[in-house]
Amino acid sequence: MLERLKAQAPALRLELQSGAGDLAIKAEPHDLAELMKLCKSDPELKFECLASQTASHYPKTETTGEHFKLYYHLLSHSLKHQLVVVIEALGSAPEVDSVVSVWNAANWLERETWDLLGVSFKGHPDLRRIMNPEDWEGHPLRKDYVIPTQYQDIDNKPSEIAESFKLS
Repeated sequence: MLERLKAQAPALRLELQSGAGDLAIKAEPHDLAELMKLCKSDPELKFECLASQTASHYPKTETTGEHFKLYYHLLSHSLKHQLVVVIEALGSAPEVDSVVSVWNAANWLERETWDLLGVSFKGHPDLRRIMNPEDWEGHPLRKDYVIPTQYQDIDNKPSEIAESFKLS
């Protein structure tokens, strides 16, 4: 599959991602839109379905800068194969191309990723919160997120809530 993609689009910088599980290919953020269009339209790949799109936040450490990894899980029902496309986006407020124009399913998946992690999707038709209230501050699945102790006059003291659930 990697060879097919490289043959069809030699300018794309793609590499096989090692690890257990599904076949995974790492690509550059600026190649995402072209890669996804190719994955769907190529008759030997024919990925008709974006099954899921997820992301993880990696805060800055002594050896690496802050970055996010985005995972796109693609399925070809007709050819019975699957692929994971991995994108590494650098910085605290990264922006990658939206793939809504390729798969409508990306609409709410990208909104969820933006809402919970703060990754922006350039060209998204309606990038707004989907899980949190519109006036929510921050992105709660980031590793550096600080849980607020109050929201609209509602106290939220996580330590007290946790204590109330302890078994005696």
